[in-house]
Amino acid sequence: MMYLVAPSAMSMELNTDGSYLINGENIVRAEIPGGTDYVQMTGTHNGEGRYTAEGSSIFLSDSTYSVVFGTMTMSIDGVITDAPVSAFTLPDNFMSPPSSTEYVVSTTTLLVTYEGPSGTITEEWAR
Repeated sequence: MMYLVAPSAMSMELNTDGSYLINGENIVRAEIPGGTDYVQMTGTHNGEGRYTAEGSSIFLSDSTYSVVFGTMTMSIDGVITDAPVSAFTLPDNFMSPPSSTEYVVSTTTLLVTYEGPSGTITEEWAR
């Protein structure tokens, strides 16, 4: 399972002119099954582009997105090791938003759901 850990903060603006902005800094942690081991990495995100909404779908276009990765931390059997993320090969557009998503809006949240490489992902954004 992957999730964000504190102190992480991301913001997303969906503007009335059809433009969007995403930025922030976060720590993504992936738990290793079968215990308390994990791998986590820091990243500074910046993205922008255009969006349209139709029904319960959001479509992104003309997007540019970049993540500057910091440190990767691994905790294996209680031993913590740090390494620069650049020491590992990551796929192109790693962590970029998908070109289309399903969404649900409430008075306090925006839930965005899409298919990721390992299955369905749901992001919850606070208003």
